[in-house]
Amino acid sequence: MFFKKLLFSKSAMNPKRFICDTYKGGFKHSSAFSLVEVVLAMGILSFCMVLLMGLLPVGLKTNEISSEESKALNLMTAIVCDLKYTPSNNPKSAIFGLTGLPYATVSGGKTNLIYLTEGWKVQEGEKPQPTSRYQVMWWYTHIPGANERGPVEGVVRVSWPARPKEMDVKWDASSETYVTFWKNGATQ
Repeated sequence: MFFKKLLFSKSAMNPKRFICDTYKGGFKHSSAFSLVEVVLAMGILSFCMVLLMGLLPVGLKTNEISSEESKALNLMTAIVCDLKYTPSNNPKSAIFGLTGLPYATVSGGKTNLIYLTEGWKVQEGEKPQPTSRYQVMWWYTHIPGANERGPVEGVVRVSWPARPKEMDVKWDASSETYVTFWKNGATQ
């Protein structure tokens, strides 16, 4: 059947057409990409890559800020627990050695301030040291009197970095929480 069709077709009469037709479309119906298509595809791909590379620094900065915030919140949680669970007969807290505990003061409103390093080591002095990373402030909004029963109420704020102007950082942040606990240090 194939030979019969080959012999009696118009292609058999014209050898050039016969070669092109039998070559699966010849040069007219090529299945390859042209140079214009390849260059256009490369241009689109490079444009997308430039956009993605532009997002990379934003993602890295967001990751850094999120990591710093997690560290600060962990520190704040540790300080709140230290304040809550220090017995009332201690002049300083057990973990961080914090002074200005609620049962040591008569009235609220006084702000207590400390600076800590990256490893949460408390630094001496009222001004940040070169290695200070966090600034922690706490104050009490309500302290029950000697004959009064009720919870101690206060605020704990952690700010980082401790020296934003000296460190020449473009951002600084803080987080604060409201705390309540009983005078003897035990939570209710």
